[in-house]
Amino acid sequence: MIVYDDVAKKMLGEIDFLNKIRTLDKEKITEKTIKDLQQFITNERFDSGVLQSVNKVAANMALWVKAMDKFYHVNLVVIPKKEQLAIAEAEFEEVNAKLNVKKESLRKVQEQVDSLRRQLKNAQDEKQYL
Repeated sequence: MIVYDDVAKKMLGEIDFLNKIRTLDKEKITEKTIKDLQQFITNERFDSGVLQSVNKVAANMALWVKAMDKFYHVNLVVIPKKEQLAIAEAEFEEVNAKLNVKKESLRKVQEQVDSLRRQLKNAQDEKQYL
């Protein structure tokens, strides 16, 4: 088993460590990273309840790591759905633009019909007057 104590202490000691994990782009977590974390995530001692009695920081880190693992796996399902949504939204915009053109065309035709109806009414009124 590889010991990560020195690496972990160095990382935790970095001034901007909390900011790094807060601003981590979860969308860019790689499959390799998740595979590398499995040895920890699947370890029964890597449990926030167990770690809480040893070290609260470690317990919170365990929760965070497991949350990132869960996010990665959920995101595998979400990414294709986001792509499908983007395609559907693009198609919607295209169809909506065509609809707006048709609505404008209909509006112009309706104006012509209204104008013709006014002309007809005026003609009928003039005929009746005569």
